[in-house]
Amino acid sequence: MKEWQPSPKQRRVYNARQRYINSLGDPRSGKSEGFFHKGVRECFYQPGLKWLITRDSGTPLLNITYKHFFEKHIITPSMIIGGLDGITKKPWPIIPLVTGSEVHFVPYDEMDTTKGGGGEFGLILIEEAQRFSEKQWHYMDTRLSQQYGNGISPDGTRYISKIEYNGLWTTQNTAGRGYLYRIFTKEHPLSYYGNDPEFRGFKFYLFDNPYLKPEYVKAMMSKPEHIRRKLLGANEDPSEGLVFPDFTHAINVFQVDPLK
Repeated sequence: MKEWQPSPKQRRVYNARQRYINSLGDPRSGKSEGFFHKGVRECFYQPGLKWLITRDSGTPLLNITYKHFFEKHIITPSMIIGGLDGITKKPWPIIPLVTGSEVHFVPYDEMDTTKGGGGEFGLILIEEAQRFSEKQWHYMDTRLSQQYGNGISPDGTRYISKIEYNGLWTTQNTAGRGYLYRIFTKEHPLSYYGNDPEFRGFKFYLFDNPYLKPEYVKAMMSKPEHIRRKLLGANEDPSEGLVFPDFTHAINVFQVDPLK
C-alpha cells in the first residue's frame, strides 16, 4: 500500500480541530484528499463514529472514494452493505469499518429535511459546497450531533464509545457561493489565520498539488482571463466578469447616493 504524502497545506487541514473547516480553491489542488485522510483517521481514533459524505450527486464521489478505501485495505467488497451495485441504487451504501465506524453516502436531494432525515453524524463532508444554499449548510449543522458511538475493540468486543470531536467540512471550487465567503471571512476574519476557535478556512492553488501533470497546469493557465478568474486563483467572487469579460463593478456600476 502506497503511503500518503500530504502537501504542506493538506497537512494543515489534516491537523485542524475546528468544528467548521472550509477548503476553497482550484480544481485538482488537493482539497478533498486532505479531508478524506482526516476522516479515515477520525473513524479509527473515535470508534463508532458516523461520517456522512454528501453532495448534489453522489455517484462520482462514490467511485473515487471506494477506490481510496480499497487501496488502504480498510474494507473488502463483501463488507459493503448492499454490495458494490448499491452505487446506482437506493438506499445509498454504508461502508462499515472494523472499529464500528460507518461512512454514509447520501446525496442531499435524497434526504427528507422536513423530517430531520439523515440521522445524527459525528462528521459531515459537503463536497462541491458552492452548489449548496446557506439554508442547506445550516441544516447539515443540525445533523452534526453524535455524542456516542457503537465501537468495536480489536478483540471484537462491542462497547459504547464517546465521540469527542465533531466536524462540518466543506470543499468548494473557485467563484463559489458568497455565503461561505461571508462566514469564513467577514464573520470570522481570523479563520484563514488559524486563530478562530470554531472556524478554519484554507485556500488551495494549483501549485499546492506537487503531483499534477505539467500539461494539466499548462492547459489551465492558458485559459482566457475571465475563465481563469472563474476556475483558478481561489477567487471568491461568483459573478464579476464571468458573462461579459470586460465587466467590472468599479467601472460599470453606478454608486447610489443614500442621501438622495
